[in-house]
Amino acid sequence: MPSTTTDDASSPKLAALGFCGADDSVNHRHLILLGKTYPTIEWGILFRPDKEGQPRYATRQWVCRLAELLRQNAVADIAPPPIRLAAHLCGSHVNNLLSSSTDTSCAN
Repeated sequence: MPSTTTDDASSPKLAALGFCGADDSVNHRHLILLGKTYPTIEWGILFRPDKEGQPRYATRQWVCRLAELLRQNAVADIAPPPIRLAAHLCGSHVNNLLSSSTDTSCAN
């Protein structure tokens, strides 16, 4: 188990701590604020077409709004350090992405 309580250079250090399942119940600005305050947090967004909009599975609109806010922060130069995001592809999204048929844009 990684430890951050020792100063020993040979000891493992915690590089990231994953919080998985951010969904429409999560306030975008709170997520961004926590991510900037604690840069080791990595926000996992679950993508599974048949569960979109259910708990732990954000809607496309929620994801696009998060992307929009992150772009606005970057333009206003208030983004650093950027927050960590991870896309967790589930179900048919895996095969669709591998076959290049997954739409990754936020365009409507």
